[in-house]
Amino acid sequence: MENLTAAGILPKLNALMCGDDIEKSKPDPQIFLRGAQKLSTPIECCAVVEDAPAGIEAGLRAGAKVFIVPGLLEIPE
Repeated sequence: MENLTAAGILPKLNALMCGDDIEKSKPDPQIFLRGAQKLSTPIECCAVVEDAPAGIEAGLRAGAKVFIVPGLLEIPE
């Protein structure tokens, strides 16, 4: 949260989900589904921004729109 605060992003967020808030980690879609629930928003109306294959898979499995941010990892087709 320090990074979000330092970047000035934290006050702009309506909800925040972290790994400590869930039992199953990515590629399980739980974190995205719980985030959508926390926002009272259908997952189909949510966007996931990810750079890692497990996160991309989790977003797709959740049913969200997934935006891939290229990083240092090669993204599988």
